[in-house]
Amino acid sequence: MEHRRVVMEELMDKINVLRREFGDTNARLTEDVEFATNKNIKLEREKKGRILEIMRKDQKILRLQASVSDEKIEKFIEKEHKKTDVLHKSIMEAHKEILIRQEEQDGELKPWRKCRICFEEYEEELEHSPQVLECGHTVCYRCLWKMADPDGVLCPFDRITTICRKRNLRLLLKNFAVLQM
Repeated sequence: MEHRRVVMEELMDKINVLRREFGDTNARLTEDVEFATNKNIKLEREKKGRILEIMRKDQKILRLQASVSDEKIEKFIEKEHKKTDVLHKSIMEAHKEILIRQEEQDGELKPWRKCRICFEEYEEELEHSPQVLECGHTVCYRCLWKMADPDGVLCPFDRITTICRKRNLRLLLKNFAVLQM
């Protein structure tokens, strides 16, 4: 009996030790769970903070975009187009002056400034206006009219036919580059 009581006491001591260890382990696990939960909460807060920051920036961009009205943009574009047109005209005039001086020095027109068939200078008026054939060659309207037949116009330089009725010849593209030079 005595032996039984000693064994029981030892077993009770072991049970108490195990209960303490279990309590300690349980406490550590609870701390770990709380730590992980707190860390997750912190990460979620940081994530939400970043999302809010991005949303604020997006709202700021949208407000800025809304403040610049379409009307202001159109006025700005129109103003820039006018500046570009003025610069383009001044460049073209300067280029034209240079060509005129070169032609005066050389004593003759540049070959691209006159029709390669009749050798007349291209002009704004329809009869001597530079017309572009489908192959890309340019001749004056008068020569184009003379070359036209019911099937179209046969280019004298590369023999490619531009299909166009005689009454529609004036609908062919005008070579404005030649006129502006």
